[in-house]
Amino acid sequence: MKKLLFFILILFGILSVQSLANGCSAQICTCPGGGYVTTGQYCPVYNNNTPSQSVLTKWYAFSYDKNKNIYGVGTGYDKKTAQNEALKKCGTAECKIEKSQKVPGGISLAAVSSNGVMVTYSSFGSSTWEQYEKRIDNLIKKCKAKGGSNCKLVFDSAYLYRKDKNLGY
Repeated sequence: MKKLLFFILILFGILSVQSLANGCSAQICTCPGGGYVTTGQYCPVYNNNTPSQSVLTKWYAFSYDKNKNIYGVGTGYDKKTAQNEALKKCGTAECKIEKSQKVPGGISLAAVSSNGVMVTYSSFGSSTWEQYEKRIDNLIKKCKAKGGSNCKLVFDSAYLYRKDKNLGY
């Protein structure tokens, strides 16, 4: 009889500890993945084996047709997808990929002029806002120095990334 009583006591203790570990004993509990549950409810289980799209690196690609002075910009979660989209948006068989950049991880810039001059820049690693703006100014100056008229920035992987992530700067 003592063995049975001891067994029931142990079983009750284990079940009580397990229910406290899995459930919520307070009025309102916060779940690890966000959200709230009340007494007696359980937090949902999240699959952390695959990262969400928001934490994955994005690829940005720039293609350019030098003869027709047209370009295309593509994005994707892999390099090939971004490049294919850039070529498709460029729209001619003469379009070639000029830049592909994985962000975060660096920036790629491209400027073109109305008379067909194109210049590009790539950087790997982080930089300050002032350095970033200076790189853009230097790219436009380089375009003009090569004889470009009406040079303008047409590809900025860092800007595209910030825009995709709604970072607002």
